[in-house]
Amino acid sequence: VSKSQNDTRALFFVDYRSASIAIKGMADDFVLEKPELKLALDLDSQALKHFVQSVNAQTQQNNGSISNPETLVPMLSKITEQGIKFDIEKLAISSKGETIEGLAKLQMAPFVLAEIQLDRQAVLKKLDLNAELTIPKKFLEMMPGYNAQQFGFFVGMGFLLELELSLIHI
Repeated sequence: VSKSQNDTRALFFVDYRSASIAIKGMADDFVLEKPELKLALDLDSQALKHFVQSVNAQTQQNNGSISNPETLVPMLSKITEQGIKFDIEKLAISSKGETIEGLAKLQMAPFVLAEIQLDRQAVLKKLDLNAELTIPKKFLEMMPGYNAQQFGFFVGMGFLLELELSLIHI
């Protein structure tokens, strides 16, 4: 994780890679091979600084906790009022030779959180999302609890697009 900051924007970068991740607690352990995540988050620098300072002050006054979480809403709103960018430059996860790959670019136009609290659908008007995710069918079939009927439902509803017999593209 790294951070870059100028007078107006705070940029956070994550570049995560691992040899594997084991998910335990299922009938069979599920191992994800070579997980990779590269992302960037772009926030207003001054609003973020004010938010962090306010949270720190509240937690110092209340033995490490925030007594009223509602006090965070106006501070978070200061961040959203300046717009947010979130990019997933690379997402890759493999298992048994099958690989999920994806990327996404999300830009949120400036908005006040109170607007969204009153009308949750209003946030959709503020989003500009371009995303691509490719999932091999064999990967889906390996997932614990995979249900082919649910897959067909999501294709039928247009949430998933079946490009080939072996790939699902969102």
